[in-house]
Amino acid sequence: MKRDKGKHWKVALGYANGIRDGTIVANLERKQCAERFLRDLKNPDYEMDSKGPEFVIGIIEKTLCHQQGESLDGSPMRGKPFLLQPWQIFVIYNLIGFKIAGTNIVRFHEALIYIPRKNSKTSFAAALAWALSLWYRRSGAKTYVSSAALLQSLETFSFLTYNIKRMGEEDKDGGHVHVVDNHSAHTIEAELPDGSFFIRALAANPDTQDSLNCNIAIADRLLSRPSVMTE
Repeated sequence: MKRDKGKHWKVALGYANGIRDGTIVANLERKQCAERFLRDLKNPDYEMDSKGPEFVIGIIEKTLCHQQGESLDGSPMRGKPFLLQPWQIFVIYNLIGFKIAGTNIVRFHEALIYIPRKNSKTSFAAALAWALSLWYRRSGAKTYVSSAALLQSLETFSFLTYNIKRMGEEDKDGGHVHVVDNHSAHTIEAELPDGSFFIRALAANPDTQDSLNCNIAIADRLLSRPSVMTE
């Protein structure tokens, strides 16, 4: 495999190897994920390109801060940089790093992030939406965030608008990002010199969402684990 090593590559690889050798305690699904990652690295059908993962990681860690919460020692996290944990870096390298050999097409187009509550799932999903929107801006990135209730989708929206305002990037403050937050729409969009992005928070409604046209979609959150069908 062609492998373009980036600054955080060792973290992603170390996470996979740590699960394999037992240094990191993991359940069956995480073990399978780590083995697939290591197996794909040896597969000539795929290439590892670190440019996308490193861009996304850099955007998240350099532009976003926590909106709420506390660290494990009880210290307030609001306003502190959103520094990614190894498992999050591993997810990003899986999603954006692997490409079909000889192309710019990513190997994976879907991800199920399944972790206990209060572990920053929504904040991480919001951070991914922001960074991926910027990464795919040249394609005119469009993101929809959906959940069972609008209030849950607005958790993602609120995290992003908090950071946009904190950075001074809202257009009314002289920035590049236009935010609409009212009873009829919750959107974030920007026209940039080399592209554009659009993010919208929605409540789940199968009757109206069948024809949504986007390249990034977040479903927040799955309330029960899918059952395994057997004969």
